[in-house]
Amino acid sequence: MKVSIDENNAYISGTLAAAPQLDHQLYGEDFYRASVLVPRLSGTIDCIPITIPGRLMFSMPSEGDRIAVSGQLRSYNRHGDQGSRLCVTLFARNIQPMYDEAAPENYLTLTGYLCKPAVFRTTP
Repeated sequence: MKVSIDENNAYISGTLAAAPQLDHQLYGEDFYRASVLVPRLSGTIDCIPITIPGRLMFSMPSEGDRIAVSGQLRSYNRHGDQGSRLCVTLFARNIQPMYDEAAPENYLTLTGYLCKPAVFRTTP
């Protein structure tokens, strides 16, 4: 089975929790970090971390803006004083403002291989 880059797609829509902050530079390009508040059908709100390349920051979104983000799910190890931590983020390829009050639409498509046996949990 051949895995291509097109098999990792994500789309979320929600409210920007705070204005994007500069996170790091790589090969001369700035990358920003932000979070999007995404409501579930149950009413619970998830805080989804996103990474935004500087080339998408031509119109800086502000805290409270409703946005739609499409891109890819990516993970990396963040090294800090207390060791390394796995970080999972949505790498933005496109950001658009949402002007209507339509219900949020979200999806994630991942195709690949499981590297470890699955851990299943049950709830009462």
